[in-house]
Amino acid sequence: EQLCKVVKERWRDFNAVNAATAYQLLLTTMSARSAGQQGGGGRRRQSAHEEALTILEPVLCNQHVQAFSARECANTLHTLAKLQGRRPCGDVICALEARALEVREDFNPQNTGNMLWAFAMLGRQPGNELVVGLTQRVLQFDLKPQDIAITLWALATLGRQPDYAVVVGLMERALAVRHAFNPSDIANTLWALATLGRQPDEALVVGLTERAL
Repeated sequence: EQLCKVVKERWRDFNAVNAATAYQLLLTTMSARSAGQQGGGGRRRQSAHEEALTILEPVLCNQHVQAFSARECANTLHTLAKLQGRRPCGDVICALEARALEVREDFNPQNTGNMLWAFAMLGRQPGNELVVGLTQRVLQFDLKPQDIAITLWALATLGRQPDYAVVVGLMERALAVRHAFNPSDIANTLWALATLGRQPDEALVVGLTERAL
């Protein structure tokens, strides 16, 4: 395919944005094809994608991840977490985590949710400094229900107890926007709080329960 050809022939000319975009596209395409039926042509295309990824991953780790933005870190890890048919590259994950720690002050709620969700889906424990940095950072924003639900779900799935102030802040914001919660956000939020052993305020439970009915 054209993308594989470009990676093989032009990878030396890539900047960080080019590398992130190409990597995410390769992973997404590979996952989609793995989920479908593979004929001979499909297997050849998968092989071409694998070859392109083998070229690109060391370049990402050694040259480009160090220049990634918060969004590129989150989106790339999110794509890796959805990967089917191929084991995620551990070196890339480590490099993304290290870069995310460096740019943690640039994360917005969506980036934070995607990053923590991806770690949870990968079954990989991020460092405590990154978790603390991201969860404290997220409280600086007017969070949407999905931001709250994903953040709490990821922390509970990872078995990570956030600081008391973080949980209180997330619950206060959830109460403020309870009328905008959808059923999935409600279920994820209440499950996460129960899993973390945190008792939500009665007003929040009543508000979410009424919203679910």
